[in-house]
This record gives sequence, structure tokens and C-alpha cells, in this order.
Amino acid sequence: MSDESHGGGGPRSEADAEAVAAAHADALASLAAELVGDGRPAPRDAVGEWRTLFPGTVVTPGDPEYDDARRVWNGYVSAFPAAVAYPTTPAGVARVVDAAQETGLGIATRSGGHSSVGTSTGDGVLVCDVGAMRDVTVDPAAGTATVEPGATIGELDAATTEHALATPQGVAPEVGVTGLTLGGGTGYLSRAHGLACDRLRRVELVTAAGERARSSTARPRQRTGSGATRERVTASPARNPDLFRAVRGAGGDFGVAVELEFDLVPVPDEVAMCDTWFGVDGADEIAALLRAYRRLLRAAPRETNVSPYVARVPDEPGFTDDRAGDLALCVLGAHAGDPEAGERALAPFRDLARESERGTEEERESGDGTNRGGDATAPLIDHAERVPYRELQRYLGGDSAAGDRYYWKSVAVESFTDDLVALVAERMTALPGGAGAGPDSTVVVWPMGGAIADLDPGDTAVPERDAEVVLNFEACWSDPGADDEHVSWARESAESVREVATVTGELPNFSGTERGESAARDVYGDNYDWLRETKREWDPERVFSPSGRL
Repeated sequence: MSDESHGGGGPRSEADAEAVAAAHADALASLAAELVGDGRPAPRDAVGEWRTLFPGTVVTPGDPEYDDARRVWNGYVSAFPAAVAYPTTPAGVARVVDAAQETGLGIATRSGGHSSVGTSTGDGVLVCDVGAMRDVTVDPAAGTATVEPGATIGELDAATTEHALATPQGVAPEVGVTGLTLGGGTGYLSRAHGLACDRLRRVELVTAAGERARSSTARPRQRTGSGATRERVTASPARNPDLFRAVRGAGGDFGVAVELEFDLVPVPDEVAMCDTWFGVDGADEIAALLRAYRRLLRAAPRETNVSPYVARVPDEPGFTDDRAGDLALCVLGAHAGDPEAGERALAPFRDLARESERGTEEERESGDGTNRGGDATAPLIDHAERVPYRELQRYLGGDSAAGDRYYWKSVAVESFTDDLVALVAERMTALPGGAGAGPDSTVVVWPMGGAIADLDPGDTAVPERDAEVVLNFEACWSDPGADDEHVSWARESAESVREVATVTGELPNFSGTERGESAARDVYGDNYDWLRETKREWDPERVFSPSGRL
């Protein structure tokens, strides 16, 4: 697949993609007849007989459920898989892998289906939807949670917070734990306790080969029949550490995860949080606020996690009518520790406009601390409270609607310099679309450091350990006719960052839809070469290549 191809806006037409899917469905039908073993021809409806051997549902082109089954959360990613299988057990997952290898199909794993990158589907692939496997078991004495692959962040939080425990996860409860974790995973707890993948103790996977076979990189495909002989592979610091290193950030490219075990951390009964909006009039005022944010972030404890983002002022109670539709610079934050200490730590971020009057570090040293805050000296709205951690995790729930179109491109930078601050402020004022034109695009600044930096860049597949911040350019829209405008804005924004900053990589979960080696090197940086070597060991035939990058 070329570097230029991508899941939602590739060069192929939908008719071409449907033809590919149908052709591969015929291959599945042939396999179905062979598995039934009665010597009959292999009509398309033989897939129905294969279903009787499979502990779950299979949907193929031509089935009335197919159009719904093929769709994912990101409407920009429109793919036509050969089939969508819904296993309910690890043995069922093994049979899906068997079917894929027998027919030469690739596998895309779908847990929550919220991949903005589009890795949970593909044209002509066999989608393994593990959404029915969603049990969560907590051992409070050991401080661990064992999670099936279809569980959501909300379900994991519900189980762990019953025991005043949690593990770093994303901030949308409807997102699947597995996809988020195996792509890195950032959230409110990350500066205090690391990325989601950093808290993994163990991952159980169904791989293309298994441990015994992987020593032969030139082996032919070998059937395992019902899947009973296909072994589950354990990846942990003690078992297959090379695989464990790789799946933490590039997990979907190595197998189907059927169980994850996490280390948990204590969380207080309540945590301090804030969501404060400042009216801004132009890039200069945004830049002043971002410089103040940078100064505060560098002095903040690792328990404090605050992200600035740009938004349009809604026409809602609590906001002044005359600012509806205008841009605002917002700060969303929380403190993963004592709530009283958290309120003290968040207070200067809530007063960001006044902090911006102090100017840049250089200006303060020279005595030129002039007011850079302009009309943004008081917040438009200041929402601050103490909430249970589980409620904090729900705060942004449903913020990104299913079926809308998304292209999100992240860039991790070594230092949030003045030149970069100015560039980000300019891109924040140049959002695609317009007020009332659909879902709002945004730019989010994610803080790194703290526990994230406790690991070296090569300890996992996620290379952004030394980054000060990650900039995420989030294009969001609903009209397919606006694809080019929105995707171009996000891509050009990310490229412009590379021109003025030292970039360490892209967060795998927020890395656009580009495919190929060039895109992979942008994402994984110096980790790319050892990831390719690990890929050749564990998946030499590239059965699992949903990202098209390894």
C-alpha cells in the first residue's frame, strides 16, 4: 500500500471496494465448504454453513446487516471488509485467525470501533469484532484488573473505582480499552502514572504463528482446524519480552488481544478538576495565554494534567450572548491526588489570563512584563469542582458523535518554544469550517512529562517519552464534500510544526490515516526499525497489518 493511500479518502471508489470485499467473501465461501467437508461446490451461501462451526455471528456482503456491520465510529473511514466475525471466546478468535490465514485475508481487530486512524476495518479484510467479550475482573488485594478485549473505558472505570483504584485510560468512556491501550493511551492520570500501555502487566494474544512456530520465518500457512491447537501467546516482561515491548504502542499489528492485565493505582474519593474558557481576539492573545500555560506546566506537579484547546463559544446558558460563535481558549484539567492540593495546583491555570500579563520568561527577565492578555483578562466561564474520578472520566462522554467525520493528526515536540507557540496560535485561528457548520475542529495541547518520561523512548513502541507536549490537530466535520478542506488543514498544520520544532513522533492513536513506511517512521521515529524486525518474527506474512505501516 502506498504512502498516499488512507482509510477514509483513498483513491479507490466505493464500487471498487465493494467488489474487493465480494471477491474475498467468495474465498471465505470456499473455505466454508472445505471446513464442512462434504465435497460440494463452494457457493456463496456456504459461509452460512461455516457459521454453524463458528461460536459467533458472521456478516458478509449481501447480508442485510452488512452495511451496519461494516461501519465504524469515524464516518471518514468507509471500508468494505470481506466479512465481519463476532467471536465470543478466545477459541472463536482463533478460528477467525484460521479463516484469515486459509483464505489469505488480512485481519483487522475491532473492540470499540473508535479508531480515528481506521485500523478497526479495511477493504477486503476479515474484521474480528471482539465487542461481545467485555468482562472486567478486579483483584483489589493484588491491585490488578483483568480485562477482556471488548470492554470499554467506562466499564473498566466502573469496576476499578468500586475499590478506589484506577489505571490511566482515555477520557471518553465509550472507547474500547484494548485499542486505546495498545496504541499508547493518554488521559488525566498519565503524568502521574504513565500511559495506558505503561500499566500493562500482561497481554494474551492469538497470533498468526504462536511461540513454537515463529522461529521459522519462511514457514507455509498451516491449518489449525477448529482453532483448538492454536496457542495463545503471553506477552509480558518475563514471557516474550520483545512482543510485549512492541504491542505497547503497535499492538494491533501483532495479533488479536484476548486478555489484558493492568496494574492499578489508588485514586482519591474525589479529584479536583476545571474547565475554564477565555474569550480571545486573535492569535496574539491566544499565544499570550499559551505562553502562560507553558510556564505553569513546567512548574506543575506531575499529578496535575491540564490541556488547553480552542473552541467556539456555544449559544448556551452560562455564556454571554454576544460571544456566541467566537473563538475561546479553554483549559481542561484535573489533579490525580489530594483534592485540596489539586485546587491549589489548578488555580493559576484557571487564572490564565492574569498569568499571561506576566509575559514570557524572557520578557519578565528583561522587565518588559506588559499585558499580553487583551480582552481575555477574565474567563467567560469557570467550571471548577471536586468530582469522583469516574465522573471526571465521563465529563467528555459522547463529545464526538458516531458517524461524523474525523481526521486527527498529532505531533510530539521536544520543546514548546515561542516560535511554536505562535504557530499553534495561528493554526487555532484558522480552523476549517465555520460556526454552525457542523462539529467543531480544534487544536489540543496535551501535556507530557512526569511519569510518561520515566521510560525511555525505546522501552515501548511509543517514542514520545522526551516530548514536552503533544499537539493534536483535530479536524471534525459532517459533510463529505468538505473532506479536502478539513484533512488538508490538519495535515498542513502538522507539517508546519515539523518545520519549526524538533518532533519525536506521533501518538499512534492520533496519527492520521496515511499508510506505508514514510507514515510509519513519522509515527514511531527511531522505534520503527526494531518494530519491523519484531513484526518479521511474529507476523512474517503480515496477517495483522491494520495500520498498513509495519
